[in-house]
Amino acid sequence: MYKGKRIGGIIIAYNAERTLEDTVASIPPGIIDYLIICDDGSTDRTREIGLFLGIDTFSHEKNKGAGANTARGFDIMLRRGDIDIVALFHGDNQYDPSKLPDVIDPIATGKCDMVLGQRVEWRKGKMPLYKQLGNSFLTAIQNFVFKQNLKDYATGYKAFSIEVLRTINYRQNKNDFEFDPQINVQALMHGFRIMNVQVPTKYFAEASSVTFSKSILYGIQTLKATLAYFLYKKGIRLKRLENFFKKVNNT
Repeated sequence: MYKGKRIGGIIIAYNAERTLEDTVASIPPGIIDYLIICDDGSTDRTREIGLFLGIDTFSHEKNKGAGANTARGFDIMLRRGDIDIVALFHGDNQYDPSKLPDVIDPIATGKCDMVLGQRVEWRKGKMPLYKQLGNSFLTAIQNFVFKQNLKDYATGYKAFSIEVLRTINYRQNKNDFEFDPQINVQALMHGFRIMNVQVPTKYFAEASSVTFSKSILYGIQTLKATLAYFLYKKGIRLKRLENFFKKVNNT
Protein backbone atom coordinates (compact mmCIF):
# COMPACT_ATOMS: atom_id res chain seq x y z
CA MET A 1 0.00 0.00 0.00
CA TYR A 2 1.16 3.52 -0.75
CA LYS A 3 -0.34 6.60 0.94
CA GLY A 4 -3.56 4.76 1.64
CA LYS A 5 -3.90 3.39 -1.91
CA ARG A 6 -3.81 -0.29 -2.78
CA ILE A 7 -1.28 -0.88 -5.54
CA GLY A 8 -1.39 -3.53 -8.22
CA GLY A 9 1.71 -4.36 -10.26
CA ILE A 10 1.77 -6.02 -13.68
CA ILE A 11 5.00 -7.35 -15.14
CA ILE A 12 4.52 -8.10 -18.81
CA ALA A 13 7.12 -10.59 -19.98
CA TYR A 14 8.14 -12.51 -23.05
CA ASN A 15 11.21 -14.75 -23.01
CA ALA A 16 12.53 -12.83 -20.02
CA GLU A 17 14.26 -15.64 -18.13
CA ARG A 18 17.57 -13.72 -17.97
CA THR A 19 16.11 -10.51 -16.55
CA LEU A 20 12.86 -11.36 -14.77
CA GLU A 21 14.37 -12.12 -11.36
CA ASP A 22 16.36 -8.87 -11.36
CA THR A 23 13.23 -6.94 -12.35
CA VAL A 24 11.29 -8.37 -9.42
CA ALA A 25 14.18 -7.82 -7.01
CA SER A 26 14.36 -4.13 -8.00
CA ILE A 27 10.75 -3.40 -7.03
CA PRO A 28 10.71 -1.61 -3.66
CA PRO A 29 9.24 -3.85 -0.96
CA GLY A 30 6.09 -3.04 0.95
CA ILE A 31 4.38 -0.98 -1.76
CA ILE A 32 2.68 -3.42 -4.13
CA ASP A 33 -0.29 -5.24 -2.65
CA TYR A 34 -0.77 -7.61 -5.56
CA LEU A 35 1.96 -8.38 -8.11
CA ILE A 36 1.41 -10.55 -11.17
CA ILE A 37 3.42 -11.66 -14.16
CA CYS A 38 1.71 -11.86 -17.55
CA ASP A 39 3.76 -14.20 -19.71
CA ASP A 40 2.99 -13.90 -23.42
CA GLY A 41 3.63 -17.49 -24.44
CA SER A 42 7.35 -17.54 -23.69
CA THR A 43 9.37 -20.45 -24.98
CA ASP A 44 12.01 -20.16 -22.26
CA ARG A 45 11.72 -20.49 -18.46
CA THR A 46 9.88 -17.21 -17.84
CA ARG A 47 6.81 -18.92 -16.41
CA GLU A 48 8.82 -21.30 -14.24
CA ILE A 49 10.88 -18.45 -12.79
CA GLY A 50 7.76 -16.43 -12.01
CA LEU A 51 6.22 -19.34 -10.15
CA PHE A 52 9.51 -20.07 -8.37
CA LEU A 53 9.51 -16.48 -7.12
CA GLY A 54 6.06 -17.06 -5.65
CA ILE A 55 4.32 -14.61 -7.98
CA ASP A 56 0.95 -15.31 -9.61
CA THR A 57 1.95 -15.97 -13.21
CA PHE A 58 -0.54 -16.04 -16.06
CA SER A 59 0.66 -17.46 -19.36
CA HIS A 60 -0.75 -17.42 -22.86
CA GLU A 61 -0.39 -20.76 -24.58
CA LYS A 62 1.15 -18.96 -27.54
CA ASN A 63 2.41 -15.45 -28.18
CA LYS A 64 -0.47 -13.01 -28.71
CA GLY A 65 1.32 -9.67 -28.64
CA ALA A 66 2.25 -7.04 -26.09
CA GLY A 67 -1.17 -5.39 -26.23
CA ALA A 68 -3.07 -8.59 -25.57
CA ASN A 69 -0.69 -9.38 -22.73
CA THR A 70 -1.20 -5.97 -21.14
CA ALA A 71 -4.97 -6.14 -21.54
CA ARG A 72 -5.00 -9.47 -19.72
CA GLY A 73 -3.17 -7.87 -16.82
CA PHE A 74 -5.70 -5.04 -16.70
CA ASP A 75 -8.54 -7.58 -16.67
CA ILE A 76 -7.00 -9.42 -13.73
CA MET A 77 -6.55 -6.23 -11.71
CA LEU A 78 -10.12 -5.10 -12.38
CA ARG A 79 -11.54 -8.47 -11.34
CA ARG A 80 -9.86 -8.19 -7.95
CA GLY A 81 -12.00 -5.17 -7.16
CA ASP A 82 -9.70 -3.78 -4.43
CA ILE A 83 -6.92 -2.10 -6.42
CA ASP A 84 -6.66 1.70 -6.59
CA ILE A 85 -3.56 2.18 -8.76
CA VAL A 86 -2.04 -0.16 -11.34
CA ALA A 87 1.65 0.04 -12.28
CA LEU A 88 2.96 -1.55 -15.45
CA PHE A 89 6.51 -2.93 -15.66
CA HIS A 90 8.45 -4.69 -18.40
CA GLY A 91 10.12 -7.97 -17.49
CA ASP A 92 13.28 -7.15 -19.42
CA ASN A 93 14.39 -4.68 -16.70
CA GLN A 94 14.89 -1.90 -19.26
CA TYR A 95 13.09 0.56 -16.99
CA ASP A 96 14.09 1.00 -13.36
CA PRO A 97 11.45 -0.62 -11.11
CA SER A 98 12.96 1.12 -8.07
CA LYS A 99 11.34 4.35 -9.34
CA LEU A 100 7.89 2.95 -8.52
CA PRO A 101 7.20 5.41 -5.65
CA ASP A 102 7.98 8.35 -7.95
CA VAL A 103 5.77 6.95 -10.70
CA ILE A 104 2.67 6.30 -8.60
CA ASP A 105 2.95 9.29 -6.25
CA PRO A 106 1.22 11.84 -8.55
CA ILE A 107 -1.78 9.52 -8.81
CA ALA A 108 -1.85 8.68 -5.10
CA THR A 109 -1.79 12.37 -4.20
CA GLY A 110 -4.46 13.36 -6.73
CA LYS A 111 -2.23 15.33 -9.10
CA CYS A 112 -3.11 13.20 -12.13
CA ASP A 113 -4.85 10.01 -13.24
CA MET A 114 -2.14 8.42 -15.36
CA VAL A 115 1.66 8.58 -15.38
CA LEU A 116 3.98 7.94 -18.30
CA GLY A 117 7.57 7.29 -17.33
CA GLN A 118 9.64 9.86 -19.18
CA ARG A 119 12.78 8.13 -20.39
CA VAL A 120 15.86 10.14 -19.48
CA GLU A 121 19.63 9.67 -19.79
CA TRP A 122 19.08 8.40 -23.34
CA ARG A 123 22.72 8.55 -24.30
CA LYS A 124 23.90 7.08 -21.03
CA GLY A 125 21.30 4.34 -21.40
CA LYS A 126 22.52 3.71 -24.97
CA MET A 127 19.18 4.35 -26.65
CA PRO A 128 19.81 4.12 -30.42
CA LEU A 129 19.96 7.52 -32.12
CA TYR A 130 17.10 6.72 -34.51
CA LYS A 131 14.87 6.04 -31.51
CA GLN A 132 15.83 9.32 -29.90
CA LEU A 133 15.04 11.26 -33.07
CA GLY A 134 11.85 9.34 -33.79
CA ASN A 135 10.56 9.76 -30.26
CA SER A 136 11.21 13.52 -30.32
CA PHE A 137 9.41 13.86 -33.67
CA LEU A 138 6.35 11.87 -32.60
CA THR A 139 6.17 13.63 -29.24
CA ALA A 140 6.09 17.03 -30.94
CA ILE A 141 3.23 15.97 -33.23
CA GLN A 142 1.24 14.47 -30.38
CA ASN A 143 1.66 17.54 -28.18
CA PHE A 144 0.41 19.73 -31.02
CA VAL A 145 -2.69 17.60 -31.61
CA PHE A 146 -3.45 16.84 -27.95
CA LYS A 147 -2.62 20.36 -26.74
CA GLN A 148 -0.36 18.85 -24.10
CA ASN A 149 3.23 19.51 -23.06
CA LEU A 150 4.49 16.03 -22.29
CA LYS A 151 8.05 14.88 -22.96
CA ASP A 152 7.49 11.19 -23.68
CA TYR A 153 4.45 9.19 -24.78
CA ALA A 154 6.10 6.01 -26.11
CA THR A 155 7.26 4.62 -22.79
CA GLY A 156 6.52 1.18 -21.41
CA TYR A 157 6.65 2.30 -17.77
CA LYS A 158 3.15 3.45 -16.84
CA ALA A 159 0.73 3.77 -13.96
CA PHE A 160 -3.03 4.26 -13.96
CA SER A 161 -5.73 5.06 -11.49
CA ILE A 162 -8.18 2.19 -11.55
CA GLU A 163 -10.82 4.62 -12.83
CA VAL A 164 -8.87 5.01 -16.08
CA LEU A 165 -8.95 1.25 -16.66
CA ARG A 166 -12.64 1.08 -15.80
CA THR A 167 -13.49 3.83 -18.27
CA ILE A 168 -11.43 3.41 -21.45
CA ASN A 169 -12.44 0.76 -23.97
CA TYR A 170 -9.02 -0.91 -24.03
CA ARG A 171 -10.52 -4.29 -24.91
CA GLN A 172 -11.12 -2.93 -28.41
CA ASN A 173 -7.46 -2.10 -28.93
CA LYS A 174 -4.92 -3.89 -31.06
CA ASN A 175 -3.03 -6.88 -29.68
CA ASP A 176 0.40 -5.58 -30.67
CA PHE A 177 2.40 -2.50 -29.63
CA GLU A 178 -0.28 -0.27 -31.19
CA PHE A 179 -2.14 -0.88 -27.93
CA ASP A 180 0.10 1.67 -26.16
CA PRO A 181 -0.62 4.80 -28.24
CA GLN A 182 -4.26 3.76 -28.31
CA ILE A 183 -4.66 3.80 -24.52
CA ASN A 184 -2.93 7.18 -24.44
CA VAL A 185 -5.48 8.77 -26.78
CA GLN A 186 -8.38 7.02 -25.07
CA ALA A 187 -7.34 8.39 -21.68
CA LEU A 188 -6.93 11.89 -23.09
CA MET A 189 -10.28 11.74 -24.88
CA HIS A 190 -12.03 11.01 -21.58
CA GLY A 191 -10.35 13.94 -19.91
CA PHE A 192 -7.95 12.02 -17.69
CA ARG A 193 -4.92 14.00 -16.55
CA ILE A 194 -1.56 12.61 -17.69
CA MET A 195 1.86 13.48 -16.28
CA ASN A 196 5.42 12.45 -17.04
CA VAL A 197 7.77 11.27 -14.30
CA GLN A 198 11.43 10.90 -15.17
CA VAL A 199 12.80 7.35 -15.18
CA PRO A 200 16.23 6.15 -16.34
CA THR A 201 16.21 3.61 -19.14
CA LYS A 202 18.91 1.32 -20.44
CA TYR A 203 19.45 -0.74 -23.56
CA PHE A 204 21.49 -3.93 -23.30
CA ALA A 205 21.73 -7.34 -24.89
CA GLU A 206 19.26 -9.08 -22.57
CA ALA A 207 16.62 -6.37 -22.88
CA SER A 208 14.03 -6.66 -25.62
CA SER A 209 14.78 -4.15 -28.33
CA VAL A 210 12.52 -3.00 -31.13
CA THR A 211 14.27 -3.15 -34.50
CA PHE A 212 14.46 -0.23 -36.91
CA SER A 213 11.66 -1.64 -39.09
CA LYS A 214 9.43 -2.23 -36.07
CA SER A 215 10.19 1.29 -34.86
CA ILE A 216 8.93 2.64 -38.18
CA LEU A 217 5.79 0.53 -37.82
CA TYR A 218 5.28 1.82 -34.28
CA GLY A 219 5.62 5.37 -35.56
CA ILE A 220 2.89 4.74 -38.12
CA GLN A 221 0.69 3.18 -35.44
CA THR A 222 1.23 6.21 -33.21
CA LEU A 223 0.23 8.55 -36.01
CA LYS A 224 -2.89 6.45 -36.66
CA ALA A 225 -3.97 6.76 -33.03
CA THR A 226 -3.22 10.49 -33.08
CA LEU A 227 -5.29 10.90 -36.25
CA ALA A 228 -8.18 9.00 -34.67
CA TYR A 229 -8.12 11.42 -31.75
CA PHE A 230 -7.98 14.43 -34.10
CA LEU A 231 -10.92 13.23 -36.23
CA TYR A 232 -13.09 12.42 -33.24
CA LYS A 233 -12.37 15.78 -31.65
CA LYS A 234 -13.40 17.42 -34.94
CA GLY A 235 -16.79 15.66 -34.74
CA ILE A 236 -16.14 12.96 -37.33
CA ARG A 237 -18.08 10.09 -35.81
CA LEU A 238 -17.05 7.02 -37.77
CA LYS A 239 -18.50 3.82 -36.32
CA ARG A 240 -15.11 2.43 -35.43
CA LEU A 241 -14.13 5.64 -33.66
CA GLU A 242 -17.40 5.69 -31.72
CA ASN A 243 -16.65 2.23 -30.37
CA PHE A 244 -12.96 2.98 -29.82
CA PHE A 245 -13.66 6.09 -27.74
CA LYS A 246 -16.82 4.81 -26.05
CA LYS A 247 -16.97 5.25 -22.30
CA VAL A 248 -17.42 1.84 -20.72
CA ASN A 249 -17.66 0.30 -17.29
CA ASN A 250 -15.00 -2.41 -17.33
CA THR A 251 -15.14 -4.91 -14.48
